[in-house]
Amino acid sequence: MLHVTYETADRLESGKLADFREDRGHVKVRVAESATPAQYVDALNSEMQRFLDNAQWFQLWRDEIINRRHPEFALNVTYRLDDLEPGQTVKIREVKGHVDIRVQRDAAPAEFVAAINPAITAFLAGGQWFQLFGGEIVDMSSPDAMSHA
Repeated sequence: MLHVTYETADRLESGKLADFREDRGHVKVRVAESATPAQYVDALNSEMQRFLDNAQWFQLWRDEIINRRHPEFALNVTYRLDDLEPGQTVKIREVKGHVDIRVQRDAAPAEFVAAINPAITAFLAGGQWFQLFGGEIVDMSSPDAMSHA
């Protein structure tokens, strides 16, 4: 099963404001709890670009597989500050090759994390995503743990 989880951290490496760590079927995203919304959104965008350049995540769009190196629709994820509807902290939109994550412009890191985790879980439940990890295709129907002989 695929999981992407966000959490706040009081301290990240080398003064970073966000970082990504990947394992089989899981990406952990950490955001500095002291960052302003503009700071953590900029950091998430920068770290996401590095992550996508090195990761093996794919989007299934209708009958086409989109990855970071797709010639027409390179896979991309962008975080943006926005004025969302009252009570809304995060809004995720997806089109071919692109995921747009809008964040309420005054959302503190803890508010962002509390809102993005259920939103990203619901997003991945749509079944359009998979990861190639160690030669294995991991998708929403994959078991959380694999035994290896």
